[in-house]
Amino acid sequence: AEGGLNWGRVLALVVFAGSLAAALAEQGSREEAGRLAEVLASYLAEEKREWLEAQGGWDGFCHFFNGHGSQPTDQSSTISSAIMAAAGFGLAGLAVLLAVR
Repeated sequence: AEGGLNWGRVLALVVFAGSLAAALAEQGSREEAGRLAEVLASYLAEEKREWLEAQGGWDGFCHFFNGHGSQPTDQSSTISSAIMAAAGFGLAGLAVLLAVR
């Protein structure tokens, strides 16, 4: 639905938060970076849990990005980029996706 949650928006949120957390950590604000990860994980796990479960959690995320588009290698690099961005921020967002399998 237009204006609703979708995997692209979840990915954008995780990547944006990861970039922001990495910048905070570089400036010596590791506590704030960790807090940002906690807030995002809490938001996804509590506020969006039903949506994530209905979409298949982590498996749904992988299926969405691997199942769309005509160039699988591009999709694989999209997932790799998302995972690397999230890794820079403690994998909080992806941990939530795994938790709602």
